[in-house]
Amino acid sequence: MAPAVAGPLRVLSQARYLLPVPFEVTDNAKEIISNMLKDSVYRAAVNDEVIMKYAEKLTLKHFADQDKHEYVRAKIRELGRLLSVLKAENNI
Repeated sequence: MAPAVAGPLRVLSQARYLLPVPFEVTDNAKEIISNMLKDSVYRAAVNDEVIMKYAEKLTLKHFADQDKHEYVRAKIRELGRLLSVLKAENNI
């Protein structure tokens, strides 16, 4: 068994368990998504695993074409808006 970590490092390592599990998103997808407006729609999209998997697939398909990056962001925002409305109106 590993020795116990003392002090602030122990608190920080335990605090990681309180954070949501990060989705496996490539650096390319992060680069495209990072240019989105940081609002409630963005947060809804980024915190949804299915939307992030879709973002990953779109990124794999369109990353080489710089002109398609805005298309990927628009699709992610569209799904984020849909998710936000569904949560607000239908309590999903």
